[in-house]
Amino acid sequence: MSPHTRHIQFATGSIALVVLMFFSINILISDLGKSWKWDLTEDKIFTLSDSTRSVLGDLDEPIIVRLFFSRTLGERAPVLAIYHARVKAVLEQYAALSGDKLVLEYFDPEPFSETEDRALAFGLQGLPLSEAGDNAYFGLAASNSTDDSEVIAFLSQDREEFLEYDLTRLVHNLADPDKPVLGILSTVPLLGTQQNDRPLAFMDQVLEFFDVRFLLPDDAEIPVDVDVMMIVHPHDIPDAMLYSIDQFVLRGGRALVFVDPYAELDTLLAVQPGTEPGASDFNRMLNAWGVHLVEGVIAADIDNARAVSFAQNGQMMSVDYVAWLAMVSRNFDPDDTIMSELDGINLATSGVLDLVEGTRASLQPLIFTGPRSMRLDVAEFGVELEVVKLFRDFKPSGTLNVLAARISGDVTTAFPDYQEPEHLSTSAKPTNLIVIADVDLLHDRFWVERRDMMGQEIQVPLANNGDFVLNALENLSGSPALIALRGRGTAYRPFVMVEEIRLEAERQFRAKEQELQTSLKAAEARFSDLIKRANADVNLILSDEDQRALDDVRTQILEIRRGLRTVQHDLRADIDRLEGWLKFLNIGAVPVALGLGIILFTMVRRREKKAGRA
Repeated sequence: MSPHTRHIQFATGSIALVVLMFFSINILISDLGKSWKWDLTEDKIFTLSDSTRSVLGDLDEPIIVRLFFSRTLGERAPVLAIYHARVKAVLEQYAALSGDKLVLEYFDPEPFSETEDRALAFGLQGLPLSEAGDNAYFGLAASNSTDDSEVIAFLSQDREEFLEYDLTRLVHNLADPDKPVLGILSTVPLLGTQQNDRPLAFMDQVLEFFDVRFLLPDDAEIPVDVDVMMIVHPHDIPDAMLYSIDQFVLRGGRALVFVDPYAELDTLLAVQPGTEPGASDFNRMLNAWGVHLVEGVIAADIDNARAVSFAQNGQMMSVDYVAWLAMVSRNFDPDDTIMSELDGINLATSGVLDLVEGTRASLQPLIFTGPRSMRLDVAEFGVELEVVKLFRDFKPSGTLNVLAARISGDVTTAFPDYQEPEHLSTSAKPTNLIVIADVDLLHDRFWVERRDMMGQEIQVPLANNGDFVLNALENLSGSPALIALRGRGTAYRPFVMVEEIRLEAERQFRAKEQELQTSLKAAEARFSDLIKRANADVNLILSDEDQRALDDVRTQILEIRRGLRTVQHDLRADIDRLEGWLKFLNIGAVPVALGLGIILFTMVRRREKKAGRA
């Protein structure tokens, strides 16, 4: 056999061996992958949390989970077929962790079948496939041994990031039907108004996890079975209710309090049109607990400002509103259980909390601004709110401002002169309170988007506002289950350098814009003066000096506009260039590095072979 033939046979055998090894390794990995899993994402969003494992491990009765998925839906929408495979895989993980207490059943509800009737009986939402009435289904129904049931009418991909939360919540509700009792005292209609009877989105979750008692300001007492109080935007509360709250806290009761120096919620949920934002009046109680809401002050933070759009001079503009804040993980206390897993919370015209001097209580900041923040006078937020002016005149103070805090330790009564039986003047148990200097974060517009899916409304969170409220309530109620799940939904990861360049561009643009506006106003004033003079004297002819002045103003305006376009273009180019490099490093650098590594390895091997032959 010639050397050439042997080389061909060796090459063919090598290729066959490589192909065989490829398929063997894939089969082995596929088999081992059922028990071996690696989650390389930053937040481990594909790894079941300890809370899920705890809920599943504590199951003491069987729970049947029925997954309905129409095969025809997967054929028409392959992306849903992929999502169905993920849901099924997660459910199988749940079943394995539950010790077979979680029983899985799978159904393909074909049109006009008994299985479809069963899906409809559970309340699943059908997706129309044809005009003949054929529907497809992708939902989940679960029940426990006492016939309590929980349903996800349609597993929308819009909530894919919240899959673990939705599934664990469903199991938790069936496993632990006894709910903590929550007393709510609110001066704003959290369950909706006559014009809009839809509850705020966060209330859907509160009503799901708590047995709620709604209290009125005129009530004299708090029911004895209340475990936790939630107090929202208190003002004009009679002393009888304030005293009941005071004694509730001193006896060891826990409370979540929302106060605000400028509550936009008053306008958003107003029964009467024209209602202006108002201030909470609760410092009498807060001061006794060791904390103070700074009156007439709104927190502003240029690094966390949210971009808003508005019309000015007939044009739509976008600017960072320094009083509407998108707080991120760097603004949270990572050591507190209710904050550690949250990604972002949106606030609006929030107040500032200060510790009262001489108090024995301790204040632990939960949410705080960055150093590039300042305190604004609430008087600047009137009818003629100038968002651009707030941005342009922003002057960082260099200090942090506390927007939400946990209060603990020994506190005193706010009613030292009361002589009621069993009156407490100091706390009988260590206090556990959470105070938030913003009530607007509760409104849907700041954190959730409502979408219509086949006639069914789906809530898609854009921030962790609802998660934060639920975490705080569950923490105060002593039920830590699900806390670690709620922060796993949003995945916003800003490019810090890009954001800094954008902010600098915005500030320069606004400064130039102000120059242009000043020039325009001067030109308009001069033009208006000339028109008035011409109307007063029909024989008036503009002098050469006046005509030259108008021409000069027009030329100046054109030059400033041209300069604005140049500055904006140059700064936009800097951002685009930086974004391009970042995208290359994140997307293209790894394949390029891998390719160069393979080439280098091949070259080294060839040299070694040549050296061996020599």
